[in-house]
Amino acid sequence: MAAEPPHWRPARAGDADAIAALAAAALGPYGESAQVYAERIALAPEGCLVLEQGGAVLGHFISHPWPRGSAPEVDKLVGSLPAGSDCWHVHDAVISPDIRGGNLAGRALDMVAMTAAGRGFDRLSLIAVGGADRFWSRHGFAPAQANPPFAPDKVYMERPI
Repeated sequence: MAAEPPHWRPARAGDADAIAALAAAALGPYGESAQVYAERIALAPEGCLVLEQGGAVLGHFISHPWPRGSAPEVDKLVGSLPAGSDCWHVHDAVISPDIRGGNLAGRALDMVAMTAAGRGFDRLSLIAVGGADRFWSRHGFAPAQANPPFAPDKVYMERPI
């Protein structure tokens, strides 16, 4: 019997520890605590997905509304989503190196973009770190002016939906 293929499903609060472990391994200092991920899932469950295979969490895609040109501070709880958020922000996206490829991230991005559009948003944003701007550029994101500017190792990017 063939192994079940990886599939995206809605993230749950109980996934936060696995999400944090993946983020720490993939993002180093940009990985965040399980509490931060649990909060994002609670604030915008419709924008949070995990990639699961055989009961194991092998990836995540965390996103939520946020004001254009900015991003939440790394590893800080926000309490609530800002009123008047005008952009759907890709907070974090990680796929285990063992299963990368096959457009897994692209599928999650498409799912989240449809959700954001259905909620009236017309733009996605993100902060690319560690050279990930090349990956996000292939998915239609382009560097955009952010206020305030981000550190040299971070690129604020946007994409219309």
